[in-house]
Amino acid sequence: MDINNDKQQIFYKDKDFDELMCTRIEKLICLEYKCLDLGHQLVVKYQIKNIPLSNFYFSVADILKPCILYLMNDEVSACLQNRGPLSLLGIKIFDDANEDNKIAFGNGFLEIQKTFKNGINLVYGSLFVDLTIQMFSAFEFYMSKLYEFLRKMHPSKNSKRIRLEKYLLEYHKIISEQEKCDQNNSSKEADKKIELLKDNIMKYCSSYVSGKEKIDFIISKIENYPERSLDNDKETINFLHMARNTVHNLGKNAGKDIVLQVNDNQLTLYHGKNMECTDYIAYLDMYSNLVDIYKAITQSFAIDAPEYLFVTE
Repeated sequence: MDINNDKQQIFYKDKDFDELMCTRIEKLICLEYKCLDLGHQLVVKYQIKNIPLSNFYFSVADILKPCILYLMNDEVSACLQNRGPLSLLGIKIFDDANEDNKIAFGNGFLEIQKTFKNGINLVYGSLFVDLTIQMFSAFEFYMSKLYEFLRKMHPSKNSKRIRLEKYLLEYHKIISEQEKCDQNNSSKEADKKIELLKDNIMKYCSSYVSGKEKIDFIISKIENYPERSLDNDKETINFLHMARNTVHNLGKNAGKDIVLQVNDNQLTLYHGKNMECTDYIAYLDMYSNLVDIYKAITQSFAIDAPEYLFVTE
């Protein structure tokens, strides 16, 4: 079949656009524009000119764009008979494919067609999980820059060093007592205490500061939070943090059950389960909340230098 000579073929729209999907696309596009506007406001505020810089808002806009394009294209094809030229695309690729790949491609393309017909909700779920991970990663990255700013104002109290010294003193005390006592009677109990100390040193005394620890430190320094509930925003941040961590566990939550109420919908992360929602709109409202949270947090501090808000592209 020579599909290249069939350029005049007409594909008929035989279904109405899905109202829920249109609402999702509307929210995503509005959020993208909101981020672009907030990003440009930052550029103007810090009088940045002729320097290719990005900030949190521009990063979020970039993250949203592929999702918007996918959902728009998917909705356009979904309203056409048999997904419009989808089959013709498959035929084109099959005809041009290397002979060694034709069987694999043909069978694989049949699976893709089945997914378009019966498995599209799985695709949407995966799409929003990936988007959630990217959104929180961007938030965590720019929070880390704000952490650098606040560390200049609030030097470390060396709490981990103090804790390490305490554990080392305990270790020395156990060893000294063990040497004084009968080895047979005290060694097992002393070994247990020593192993516990080692575990605590590894767990609590590392010089590494995680992204979540940095965010918690920033929140602890907030004195005036503009027109938002800090407790509610902390719940959103905590949920997103746990959702992001599912990337290490095949998408399943390895932690405790957690439920996030977002307007009239819920997002859930139950132990051993994937992230679920009552409506995909919940994801979009959560992303919008995250943008507002970043704005509120940064406005809580007098940030005097752009390097804590921008990165060079």
